[in-house]
Amino acid sequence: MTSSRTTELKAQIRDAEARYDALLDAAVDAIIQIDANGHIERFNHAAERIFGYRFDEVKGQNVKMLMPQPYQGEHDGYIKHYVDTGQARIIGIGREVKGLHKDGHTFPIELSVGDVQEGDHKIFVGIIRDISERKLVEKEAAELRESLAHVARVGSMGEMASGLAHELNQPLTAIASYARASKRMLEQPGATPAQYAQTLEKIADQAERAGEIIRRLRGFLRRSGGPREAQDCNAIIRELLTLLEIDFREHPFRLRLELGKLLPMVAADRIQLQQVLLNLVRNAIDAMSEFSSGNEIVISSSADEDTIMISISDCGPGISEDKADLIFEPFFTTKCNGMGMGLALCKTIMRAHGGDLTATNKPEGGACFMLRLPIEKTA
Repeated sequence: MTSSRTTELKAQIRDAEARYDALLDAAVDAIIQIDANGHIERFNHAAERIFGYRFDEVKGQNVKMLMPQPYQGEHDGYIKHYVDTGQARIIGIGREVKGLHKDGHTFPIELSVGDVQEGDHKIFVGIIRDISERKLVEKEAAELRESLAHVARVGSMGEMASGLAHELNQPLTAIASYARASKRMLEQPGATPAQYAQTLEKIADQAERAGEIIRRLRGFLRRSGGPREAQDCNAIIRELLTLLEIDFREHPFRLRLELGKLLPMVAADRIQLQQVLLNLVRNAIDAMSEFSSGNEIVISSSADEDTIMISISDCGPGISEDKADLIFEPFFTTKCNGMGMGLALCKTIMRAHGGDLTATNKPEGGACFMLRLPIEKTA
């Protein structure tokens, strides 16, 4: 090959590399090219902006300098494993990891990695997107959702307050009666230790009942729900009965449970799921108070291969056709004093759990709201 031809080919290579670098620098996302040993060969302008380094500061350095632990300690092993075996662990798989900025702070990134074979030279190209802003928006949305949920629980608590005094009055009155009976037995000879023990046990039972009422209501009113853990939906439904006793005492309706047996567990926040169910049952009571073709509300539970279903059915007027598409919209309400956040919040909570909330009319009259939750997978 003549020297002029060699010079021409070198010029073409330089031009191609210049165009390649220009394309990389025009990209919005960070693009980093490394060799088979993890050393940085290219580092575009977006990468400089995201990580805070200039190209000349990172050129030839191991790319793991841009990663916090544990990614930093694992990176070289990933590359070696892929080069030796061809089995991909991160190649071709987009995932969320952490990046390490020059100033030492970490931030969330989306990373996808591809590989190219150039003769005997293998290179890896990573495309990186800083998702800090997206994560912040998601966090703020979650906090707002929790704030709305708390407001809804406070509202529900306020509506229950009128019946709370009566609810606690029963065990407290019983405690006072048993205490007076004990006093009379002390004043009269002949009472046996067994009689004293029986009366004191009744006092303890009523005190525990009053305490359980307070614990349930305090738990329901907590600012934030608990962690999502494996939950028994049937147990959550039965726990709800304590909170609903006041409502059903004030209305001529009855609640019937049709719970499936041996249902799988679901990953859920118990308080939030309880809030959704309470809201739906109280909506059913309100609907039947205005118009009712029956006096029964039914809560049922069942499961298929991968989903738990919980339905709340009433005997009210049902959902009118012109409002069927609007009932889950924020600020839409059919109640005179309603805010229109109840059903919208319930649907948001269910979707945050990976499930959904839908509504239909029953053929015989009334509405049916259906909750669907994914079954907790076991290893």
